[in-house]
Amino acid sequence: MDSLFNDMLSVQKKLVPEMVQILIRRYEILRAVATHEPIGRRNLSTLLGIGEKTVRNEISHLQEKLLLNVKNQGMTITEEGKELIENADQWIYYFKAMEDIEKELAHALNVKKVIISSTDSSNKSQIVQETARKTGLYLKSIISENMIIGITGGSTMAATVKEMQKYNCSKKDITVVPARGGLGEEVETQANNIAAGLAEKLNCAYKLLHITENLSKELLESLMAYPEIKETVDLIEKIDVLLFGIGRADVMATRRNLDQSKIDSLIKKGAVAEAFGYYFDNKGKIIDIVNTAGISLEQYHNVPHIIGAAAGVDKAEAIMAISQLNDNLVLVIDEGLANSILKIHKQKHNKS
Repeated sequence: MDSLFNDMLSVQKKLVPEMVQILIRRYEILRAVATHEPIGRRNLSTLLGIGEKTVRNEISHLQEKLLLNVKNQGMTITEEGKELIENADQWIYYFKAMEDIEKELAHALNVKKVIISSTDSSNKSQIVQETARKTGLYLKSIISENMIIGITGGSTMAATVKEMQKYNCSKKDITVVPARGGLGEEVETQANNIAAGLAEKLNCAYKLLHITENLSKELLESLMAYPEIKETVDLIEKIDVLLFGIGRADVMATRRNLDQSKIDSLIKKGAVAEAFGYYFDNKGKIIDIVNTAGISLEQYHNVPHIIGAAAGVDKAEAIMAISQLNDNLVLVIDEGLANSILKIHKQKHNKS
């Protein structure tokens, strides 16, 4: 963006800051309606944390501009409204100075790139959906021929597949594989199910990993010798792109059905993050290892394209820990989480 446009934004923010606030608020209303349509005013107010009177006034304006349809069953977005959102994405990005924050955060964490989903919504599902949408967009931007794409399980990865627009990779010879075995969670958040869903969105081939984690080391090794499982494991070892959700140590330990004494021990040792069956402290040091099926930490260090996604301010320490494992990491996180990480980083820097 050229200096003249930068100067214009700076002047506008100083002279008429309320205009920027109104623009962002109306954009977020349109984005929320597009995601949750049909939706009523009260639910929209709760979703965005905005007063009902303000929502009612803004909806009236957006309806007059033919951007929203308002009916008894709820609001829906018009085709003109959808086009406006697509065009407004970049403007909102600049108005919020996201590029500067992304660069500052990438430097602070020493990672390849940070992508911030611009949303102030206090609703967790809204934050996850917008972060997932950004994750999918970045994935599509790096896809090339003969790639093997690995994806883990979890709610953020499930949302990423759900929010992705279809992209025809039929001529690119792409294969999608689950990067992990099952963790016993719901079917919708299992790596196998998510991998198959991603392959459907990309119109490409996929292989599944029919194996559950948390088994003994001997049993895992025995199962992975089966031809069908070995075929997928061999592909996992050749992953070109890895998509994974970043989780807190305590939450992931619970998902793994560890007993409470084990969870307490992990937390006492300082575990703040989990990835690929490894628990890490805030310096990225390994605290504990569990038996897993799928990508290993050693393989993680060699993957050409690594995309880690997370949403929610409670994951700040987990992000900071995982960021220390590989400086080739591309992080996709929400605005509140980005600000939380920067705040913690500055506090630690000031103390040192």
